[in-house]
Amino acid sequence: MLPADAEASDDLAVADYSSSETRRITTKGLVEEGVSRLIDDGVIPGAKLVDDSVTALQIAPDAITANELADNAVDTAAIQDDAVTQAKLADDSVGTDQIIANAVTDSELADNAVDTTAIQDLAVTDIKVASGINGTKIADNTLTAAEINPAALDRGIDKTSGAVGHTNAVTAATMSGITYDEHGHVTSTTSLVSSDLPPATATDIGAVSIPTDSGLTVTAAGVLDHENNVTAATVSGITYDEHGHISSAAPLAGTDLPPATDLALGAVIVPGPVLEVSGNGEITHGDTTVAPGEYPKVTVDQKGHVTSGTSLVRADIPALDASILTTGTLDADRYADFSITRGKLADYAITYIQEATPPTTGVSIGTLWFQESTAGLHMWNGNSWMPISIGRLSQENLRYCGTIDASTGIITGVTTFGVSAGYSIGDSLQNATDQATGVYFVVSAPGNGISQTPGVTYDNGDWVLCNGAAAGWVRIDTLNGGGGGGSTNLGDLLDVTLTSPVQDQILQYSSSGQWVNVTGLDEGLYG
Repeated sequence: MLPADAEASDDLAVADYSSSETRRITTKGLVEEGVSRLIDDGVIPGAKLVDDSVTALQIAPDAITANELADNAVDTAAIQDDAVTQAKLADDSVGTDQIIANAVTDSELADNAVDTTAIQDLAVTDIKVASGINGTKIADNTLTAAEINPAALDRGIDKTSGAVGHTNAVTAATMSGITYDEHGHVTSTTSLVSSDLPPATATDIGAVSIPTDSGLTVTAAGVLDHENNVTAATVSGITYDEHGHISSAAPLAGTDLPPATDLALGAVIVPGPVLEVSGNGEITHGDTTVAPGEYPKVTVDQKGHVTSGTSLVRADIPALDASILTTGTLDADRYADFSITRGKLADYAITYIQEATPPTTGVSIGTLWFQESTAGLHMWNGNSWMPISIGRLSQENLRYCGTIDASTGIITGVTTFGVSAGYSIGDSLQNATDQATGVYFVVSAPGNGISQTPGVTYDNGDWVLCNGAAAGWVRIDTLNGGGGGGSTNLGDLLDVTLTSPVQDQILQYSSSGQWVNVTGLDEGLYG
């Protein structure tokens, strides 16, 4: 339901299950789209409409039929002028009150429409009587001598004998069983035969014949009767006799209708409350207890009706194969701790392997950079690529292995690099090899007793450095810069950082991956 303070422009979040995304629509847009497009046809009952809110604009042309009009609903103002035609008038429905005085003229009177009762007594004057009135229009014994003109008779009156003559008015003939002379006097008669009778037509009265298969019979006396061809009964509200003549009728009742079957049309009973029948026989679907809306989970009965609707719970979601996921991303909370194994990482997932310095933007802290030419390994700390291992520079260049007494040539202290190179305290320097290139010891006592560099005198703090199999061991003069390179050259190395070097300082490999100058070392094992 919408909150009481919802406004037309408020945004609503709507999950679109067809595209796995959330859309945003306004309250007004949702209501308008739902009414115009999403609500099923024929589901809004009339009780939901505001009284007097439906105007002519909402009613389709010719949509109002007799079923929608109440009795006596159409008044005079609602009928267009000249719109009531003859077909709309019931038989015998127009009385004298509805006819304006002097409105009926000869054009409105049908032929032979005015009978005797319609003429007022003594209302037919001479001027209203046409010529040619025959004897049938004159009452018996009403004509006197004053009404008869003697010249009206062809033969007139014989003045000598006083006899009244008769004209030869017709041609003598026999017709319809009657024989008459030229004066129209009947001379003989016979019974009528079929040929004397004119046949009936669609417009003329005449004689008819009765077919034997018509169900009608004629007696010897000419009485027309009807065969008893049915059994008197009452069916579907109609009562008829043995002749098939309907004697009474009544509206159909439910029991008059045949019941419907799977194969035949018939009457049905509409059970409630799922289906409802209105007073005019319209079948509609009754309201359910389920509130209108969209539900991801519904309960359906045996007839397919939704009986309840709820939201999905975790147990409703079946186990999904990972192949179903084709788009989108998973946030970090979806992964269990320590669940991503090495085999799930793509090449270069957390490491750059290249010569050039990687970019400093779009890189997560902790990303590694391996430079093959130097075997140097670096890590991005959020500000710079910090070296964490100088690799080959450590293995193939400078490796501080310990201290040596130059007066005796005996090693007095070793570091882990010295142990890796095969040295122990009390050893003398081994012969120079290419593999030992970069190994050096710091002189802790001056002298010239180092056998690998005969005749070379060392000061306290000088280095003795392996320069490969060909060049052998050499002295590094840390004070004067002689003997194979001093502190100036060492500072140019990528893994050496010299800070204001002074006499007797030595190099120490620090946790930063750099060789730095320190004041001195005590004798012993350095790890």
